[in-house]
Amino acid sequence: MPENCENSSEYDTAEFDQPRYTGKCKWFNVLKGFGFIIAEGFDEDFFVHQTEINMKGFRSLDEGERVSFCIRIRKEGKGREAYQVGPEDPEKKLMGSRIHPLGKSKDKLVRCFKCGKFGHHFAQKCKKFEVPGKCCYNCGSVDHLLSACPIKSPKPTIDVPNIVNDKTNSF
Repeated sequence: MPENCENSSEYDTAEFDQPRYTGKCKWFNVLKGFGFIIAEGFDEDFFVHQTEINMKGFRSLDEGERVSFCIRIRKEGKGREAYQVGPEDPEKKLMGSRIHPLGKSKDKLVRCFKCGKFGHHFAQKCKKFEVPGKCCYNCGSVDHLLSACPIKSPKPTIDVPNIVNDKTNSF
């Protein structure tokens, strides 16, 4: 980890030979990719974006994680931000948040509309019922769907007392 921070060409402020500061992560939103760092010796929190975190893989910070960083003025004029964020101890690596959002590419269970089971297949690839088109996943018939299945067991009824004729209730 460098002793001083290097200037980024996209920022106009003179940031050469900026000192590194230490602090800890106040909070970090892994879904939105940003959070705030509490720096030692400052009365303000510093914004940190996931693109400024020096780690491999999914970049995030865990709440309370000790970090080392540089400070610069944000482009939007919304205060100051941390950049070149790394571990406080150069011999260690950042741990990052234990929470990782589910990405779009992750496998998730889906419900097959032919067999009704949750799994990793869709109705068009269902092997339980080898019939084209829609079918009832209770009995497998192509003549009707589950809502109209004659084999389906009736729903249990609940005996509800008639409170209209009950003379014990007074309003």
